[in-house]
Amino acid sequence: MRHRCTMYCCAVVGSKDRNARGVGREDAKQIAAMGDGSCLDIWHNNRCTRDFSSRGVEMMKTEARPSEVHLIHFDKQTDLSTIKSGVVINGGFLYGNLTVSLVILNGQRFAFNHYDRPAIYVSGNKAWISHSEPKDISEIDWAVGGGPQVVKNGQKYEFKDLHYKAGGIQLKKRRQRTVVGVKPDRKILAFIMTKALPEECAEQAIKYGLADAMLLDGGTSTTWIEVGRKVFGGGRPVTTALVFPKGKERRESMPKVGIDIGHGGKDPGAHGPNGLKEKDVNLGIGLAAINDLKRNGVEVVATRMDDSYLSLFERSNMLNEAGVDLAVSIHCNGVDDASADYLSTFVIKEGHKAETAAVFVQRELIKATDWPDGGVREANLHMVRETNMPAVLPECGFITNTKQEKPLSSPEFQQKLGRAIAKGICEFLAVPYKPPKDNETTINFDVAPFIKDGRTVMEVRTLIEKVLGGKITSWDDQTQVFTAEVGSKKITVQIGSKKIIQEG
Repeated sequence: MRHRCTMYCCAVVGSKDRNARGVGREDAKQIAAMGDGSCLDIWHNNRCTRDFSSRGVEMMKTEARPSEVHLIHFDKQTDLSTIKSGVVINGGFLYGNLTVSLVILNGQRFAFNHYDRPAIYVSGNKAWISHSEPKDISEIDWAVGGGPQVVKNGQKYEFKDLHYKAGGIQLKKRRQRTVVGVKPDRKILAFIMTKALPEECAEQAIKYGLADAMLLDGGTSTTWIEVGRKVFGGGRPVTTALVFPKGKERRESMPKVGIDIGHGGKDPGAHGPNGLKEKDVNLGIGLAAINDLKRNGVEVVATRMDDSYLSLFERSNMLNEAGVDLAVSIHCNGVDDASADYLSTFVIKEGHKAETAAVFVQRELIKATDWPDGGVREANLHMVRETNMPAVLPECGFITNTKQEKPLSSPEFQQKLGRAIAKGICEFLAVPYKPPKDNETTINFDVAPFIKDGRTVMEVRTLIEKVLGGKITSWDDQTQVFTAEVGSKKITVQIGSKKIIQEG
């Protein structure tokens, strides 16, 4: 895939501006840091990640039983890698010398609520939202304050705005907001919305079936973490975190993933300096990703499994009709500047679930290649625009870069990239990823094996050279006879004959 649009680079600690076309600009900014100023991998295109353009769109959602949700003290020393689940971070404990909102942990109060604000309380497997604190808090496992309350008894709650004019709540402005609530079955559910008003949060909470719901402080002071990685948000130097069990928001059955292997057939895609075709690299990477996903129990729908051509509309329609949960369109990048060497993953717009998936895929690709990290970026591309589900498009390096063309031509390296993509997908879907065995390799056929007249038909060259470790030594077009060597044996095969002559 060739990009000619100008993109802003993603700023992280230690990143360097690049002059390659489509890579970096000096006005890309680093905007997220904890108390010590260290980067927390929050990426953006010349703007704060919290300032999303979509209004009232639910971005993240998780739920669990009260006894499964824990409150922890979260500060700049907290190791994110120890947190393997979705986390909503709320202002609490102490912020400097200021108590931000009610915090109770294991029957001990650490901070008081302001005015008549609500709080969510948990005791054992019971959870409730209340404006009044129990007289005896010794049995309270944890509680955090916030406000205002937006849903009560399944209906919109008409709150007084007197106590919410100060601080960061800004009731009349559209902003990122975090909602926590209790369902009739007593499960706790939390979600984040982009650029929403409190009443829109109430409407969404009612759609989710919450009996009672409230906003957490401000909204933009909250953060979301999944599988040990901060996905987006603000955060404070000292705060509290609600830790939900990993994967509780996922479905019971295994998810279905759409793998779109870019280009193919009459469409070669980008070309490398030495003639490498993008369509061939994409196929090797895609087949490796498909094999790895299937090995981990994920159902896969593929747009192509061989060197065939499909239009962009055929590809997006196929995935839409299949109802996949996530679409991943695999490509390599190509530009006129042969020095471009970074790796990026594209989404149609930041701030949605696609960005979360892209973060996981991007991270694994960088680990696998150690190539410069171009981050997660926005681009108006067909496969991320015309699909009905979250969709990401990883550009697996630059085929137009001589140093990257060579490894991209290697089947072993293509397999490495495919497995990295599969691992990122599994992490996003909360599917436990099982790495392949040390001696396990994936063999990609140019033409997929098929069944004809009750017999399995497979490509001879791949069978001999890649499976048996031999090589085809000659081919006679007139007699339709080829010879091959496998170890010390010589094999002669007549096409159409049921006999194979073996020597040695």
